[in-house]
Amino acid sequence: MPNNCKIKFLLVMLCTVFYVQLSSQVFLNNTQEIDHERYGDYTGNPYYFENNQVAKVYVKGDEKAFELNDVNVNLLSESVEIFKGDKFIELDKKIIRKVDFEYEENLLSMIPDSTKPNGFLVTLFLSDRYSLFQSIHAISDERVYNTPGKTMVKQYIRKKEEFILEMDGKPHEVKIKKKEVLSILGKNAEKILKKTKNKMKNQWDLLALLVALDNAE
Repeated sequence: MPNNCKIKFLLVMLCTVFYVQLSSQVFLNNTQEIDHERYGDYTGNPYYFENNQVAKVYVKGDEKAFELNDVNVNLLSESVEIFKGDKFIELDKKIIRKVDFEYEENLLSMIPDSTKPNGFLVTLFLSDRYSLFQSIHAISDERVYNTPGKTMVKQYIRKKEEFILEMDGKPHEVKIKKKEVLSILGKNAEKILKKTKNKMKNQWDLLALLVALDNAE
């Protein structure tokens, strides 16, 4: 092997070892005790999922996936949190490449939203005919309430989200409202909603509709 090739090979190997060690250190150095009162003063939930999920976490600089059982996304701190026992690891979204979640037999893929200053971009559904994407982030604010003899300050966590629903390659910016969704998806979707008693209240209801609609075609 020529000397130049040997040098290049060694450099590649050194970089690979460095990145693997780096991603391992990211996990080892960010372990914290779980504080159950962390958001006790807030009204609202900063997490994407109500419950932790099974996921594959991909960090920058490492091709392999970390397969983990209790993972959630904190939309307020913009981090991926990995839980085990009474401890958790907080990974800043700047080092996250992608997170694949297994949610009720569906694969959801989440990446940092590079089109906006904060938040994540979620691929909720992807098929030959239908696609559903979500851009989401959270903000915190407070409100002051004046009552006789007392001033109260309440803190809130609010989620801001946008949805893009694609049908036959045509994208539609949509709100999760039955009338608006059906105006795009048509009569077959309406029949499925009635049959399944789907109330169309959130992204999970729309995801369930798309799965059923795609399976029926």
